[in-house]
Amino acid sequence: MRAYELIAKLSSIVTPKVYALTSDLIPLMPISTLLPAEAGEGILVGYDELGRPIYLDFEKLPNAHGVITGTTGSGKSTLARSLALSVYEEGVRVLFVDPHGEHCQFVEKFGGISLDLRARVLDITQPPGISPSQWSLELSKAAKHVLSLTESQRAILQDALLEAIEQGTLERALRYLEARRHDPLLEELYVKVRTLLKPFMRPCLNLEELLNNELVSLVLGGGALGLTYEHSVFLTWAVLAELEYFMRSKGVRSSLELVVVIDEAHRLFVLGPENVLVRAFQETRKFGYGFWALNQLPSQIPLEVYQLVGFLIFLPGPKEYVDELASLALLSEDDRDFLLFGIRGTGIVVRQGDPRPRRLRLAIREEAIIR
Repeated sequence: MRAYELIAKLSSIVTPKVYALTSDLIPLMPISTLLPAEAGEGILVGYDELGRPIYLDFEKLPNAHGVITGTTGSGKSTLARSLALSVYEEGVRVLFVDPHGEHCQFVEKFGGISLDLRARVLDITQPPGISPSQWSLELSKAAKHVLSLTESQRAILQDALLEAIEQGTLERALRYLEARRHDPLLEELYVKVRTLLKPFMRPCLNLEELLNNELVSLVLGGGALGLTYEHSVFLTWAVLAELEYFMRSKGVRSSLELVVVIDEAHRLFVLGPENVLVRAFQETRKFGYGFWALNQLPSQIPLEVYQLVGFLIFLPGPKEYVDELASLALLSEDDRDFLLFGIRGTGIVVRQGDPRPRRLRLAIREEAIIR
């Protein structure tokens, strides 16, 4: 017998054979990587790849804030209406901040009201739950971003707005600035502010009146008053700031009472990290409200928001859109392919506390579809 054959024979005798129990192989089986089925609690979002229902349970999530991303025509607004209807049926008030009146038909179908702020002007001089000095600072910050003011111009405008708020008329702010027009910098400020504030001079609606309704669509852009993009963004900022201070003034609540759906949220996200929408996402559930932001481009949403919200829903889109998402969220190659080649009515949901994204067939309610 050759030497190497002898060594091989001896090795087969000395070395024991290794056996594996079936239970040892279970972690390597594909079925072991699947998350368990969920309890039927919360509002239904859709069904996973095994047909199991997936929910948003606001009793378990750290807050009720959310972001829905998707390119034009992907179904963001329809999905938001579907989810909003489910929380509305649970007794939660819903407010749509609606740039173009897209949600009016849906709101009115369920007994809500559509308020056209292009015709019924919101009173921004009497905000509930906030001091005049704090509110003048808030409005001046909004104007600074919308009008591209310098910090010194913003500070002067704050003084002008403080007088206006204390006297209950925005015309006082214009008179304050007009009296100082001899300064070239203030001349420019006066012209910009006069154009911005003109549509809001004769208010006929206050926030508390608005919140007496359980389902509301606020239309903000264009229309009878000729509101420009700048007007619409300024008004959106003011509405969201009033809502924030109003809800906080009511004190801590343990349950969700109000959801604010913000369409075209990029109009505020692009204004920088100190804007009212980013600040709103920093608040927890303790004040009883949640903001749901609908946005097209993932990169327009600050990274901080992705880290703070209770849930994220990503709808399918082209490669550039999916690449942006992958750089911001922990998406696997399978997740990327799902979004890249996905069809309308599918998406990925990420919830704080869930170990990984869930690929879904969305449960869109028929009542939420506008034909």
